[in-house]
Amino acid sequence: MSRRCGNQAYRLFRNNVYFRGGLRSSPLLLHSRGYPMHCRFPLLFLLFCLLSPVDLAAHAAERVDYCFDGDTLKLGNGHVVRLSGIDTPERAHGDRQAQYYAEESYRLLQRLVLGKNVSLRSISNRPGRATGGLPTDRHKRLVAEVLLPDGTSVNERMVAEGAAFVYPHKEHPREYTLKLLRLQQEAMATGRGFWKRLLSDPIVDRSYVGNRNSLRFFPADCPETKRINPRNRVNFSTLEEAFSTGYAPARACPFWPEQRAPSE
Repeated sequence: MSRRCGNQAYRLFRNNVYFRGGLRSSPLLLHSRGYPMHCRFPLLFLLFCLLSPVDLAAHAAERVDYCFDGDTLKLGNGHVVRLSGIDTPERAHGDRQAQYYAEESYRLLQRLVLGKNVSLRSISNRPGRATGGLPTDRHKRLVAEVLLPDGTSVNERMVAEGAAFVYPHKEHPREYTLKLLRLQQEAMATGRGFWKRLLSDPIVDRSYVGNRNSLRFFPADCPETKRINPRNRVNFSTLEEAFSTGYAPARACPFWPEQRAPSE
């Protein structure tokens, strides 16, 4: 690219492409802003590079060095990855008791990915530019679908085995969430993983309240339910109904059973 085209490329980036974090104008405007013909193809290529959310290096296969629990792992390049669209029972931490099936979920993820090269795929409709198109959460973890060398989705496998439940977000494509939900419903129907105990526990017959806006649900007696806008309030007569509908437990007022002692 000539020096003249390079200077015009810089002006294009500064004046036309990014404005307060968003796209202000289109490459089609190149034809009406006096750009010479010999500069247009290089400039269009530059626009493609600037606007493309995909960074091949960020998505290249990386070895998994460590698993923190059933839904979070660490890659050899140092990135910590949170599996998108799912959640698993919490392991023991400090004074916090482990939740039922936390260790089983953790061990399954280890068996699936530890020491293997995995690739990452963004599910979010809001890709992060600074992380190669992969969004990050408030803990600065990459949030992605994790794929094994044969293309198997680890996220889907965890749900299908009853080792994780669907944790939906509105920024996820509807098709992706529905696919996970179908796998969850099958695992519930066959009593796989934690579902056999969870759906036979006394907590299953309690009433629950969901928030249509956040897609989370609470025990009906949780004080947080008072803060739900009536328009977003959804009542569930059982725990199974809440999960089957695609809602996930909120962090407030946890009801998940604790891990049983080995002698139980």
